[in-house]
Amino acid sequence: DTQQKPLLFGIYCITAFSVNLGLGITSFSLPAALFDKKIRATFNGIAAAMGKFGAFVGAFSFPYIAEAVSFELVLGICAGVSIVGAVVSQVYLDQ
Repeated sequence: DTQQKPLLFGIYCITAFSVNLGLGITSFSLPAALFDKKIRATFNGIAAAMGKFGAFVGAFSFPYIAEAVSFELVLGICAGVSIVGAVVSQVYLDQ
């Protein structure tokens, strides 16, 4: 058990680094590229706040929804929302 702790810690560190490597950059690069210079700071803050709020609502409501319906249905809903978000992003982003 003691011998596995460094290995598990190393795997955790690699996973945390990989997860935070590129996804968080969209919170700052897309609003900076999309919004006009006069409103960029305000809308960048609003976009970041909405992302954090959505994560909070999803994380908070996940166990309640999973208890009311099935866990598989909740994961399917999450996948559907992700696909809709990807399609909307592709349609409305010119780049």
